[in-house]
Amino acid sequence: MTPSAPSPSGARLAIALRQLKQRTGLSLAQLANATTFSKSSWERYLNGKSLPSRSAVKELCRLAGEPADHLLALLDIARTDRTDRTDRTDRTERT
Repeated sequence: MTPSAPSPSGARLAIALRQLKQRTGLSLAQLANATTFSKSSWERYLNGKSLPSRSAVKELCRLAGEPADHLLALLDIARTDRTDRTDRTDRTERT
């Protein structure tokens, strides 16, 4: 796994976000227009290139009419995994 590749939990979050977006029936451009996040930001979030903010997750859930709890928990796990991976990489590079 490369440092830029999403962790397994980050990949699970991206899949869940894509499924939710699909349920909205919105295109990427429509999603950007309906939220405070740009089309390029959504592309990164939906493809696992970067983790979304909590507010992005909440906005997508609101549009899909879904509670945000599950996706926010996935986001928290992905953030923890990213921090752990970064710490391990830093320690390896110092030795």
